[in-house]
Amino acid sequence: MLQIFSLVFSFVVGEYISTCHAGLVASATLGPVPIGPPTVNLAVLERQLNPTGIVGACLTNDSDSNVGVSSGNPWSYSRWRNGYIVQLSSQWSPEQVRLIEGALYEISTKICIPILKWAVGSRPRGDYVYIQKGRAGTGCYSTGIGRQGGWQIINLQDPGCVTKGMIIHENIHAMGFNHEQTRPDRNNYINVYRNEIQRGRLSNYMQKFAFWETEEHAYDIYRGSLTFGVPYDFSSVMHYGSYDFSRIGNPTMRKR
Repeated sequence: MLQIFSLVFSFVVGEYISTCHAGLVASATLGPVPIGPPTVNLAVLERQLNPTGIVGACLTNDSDSNVGVSSGNPWSYSRWRNGYIVQLSSQWSPEQVRLIEGALYEISTKICIPILKWAVGSRPRGDYVYIQKGRAGTGCYSTGIGRQGGWQIINLQDPGCVTKGMIIHENIHAMGFNHEQTRPDRNNYINVYRNEIQRGRLSNYMQKFAFWETEEHAYDIYRGSLTFGVPYDFSSVMHYGSYDFSRIGNPTMRKR
């Protein structure tokens, strides 16, 4: 998980690198405000909110236009240049708000970019992520990889997606990163069994073929991606499990 935070740090900092410090950077103007540290134990809170321990999977469809950008999207238009800004739906309970904001704060301790929130029920301006509470069966997903311009959505199905790990996972998608198992160098580390993957979910596993690489960077041929020279990380919060989206219960991928 720490390596994916390193990737996010390398990718999203932009012009904030000169003003970065531990924790959050305060908003210089009226509007969205920083998310503060949690006042409760997130592990205990998560167990209370999800007593079964059953967690959904990140959902992207083969038709999604932004699917397949492995590791990081390098294009400047997708970067959050005025901070990563969210607004939470009014449907979240106070306990769920604490968990979501606590997960966002944890991201903020690993990167150097403002993470700010608009007040619930306010009318946000500019670019922001709306974190909505999804009904059962709607899944866990981000509608964009990186900044899309204007309003974009993270859907967290309840129950099933309101866990610290899934909240971090989907927000890192919205910050500009896709799944670890789609990296250009993934074939050096895993075998993917396409025939075992559910129909409509292959895009979650599509490896992109690098056409230019150095020790520090690797670009991907589809829209572009960067690995920043960071080693492949099996424990990344962005890496699927071996049986995720299995068609009949067999592994969808294994370590080499």
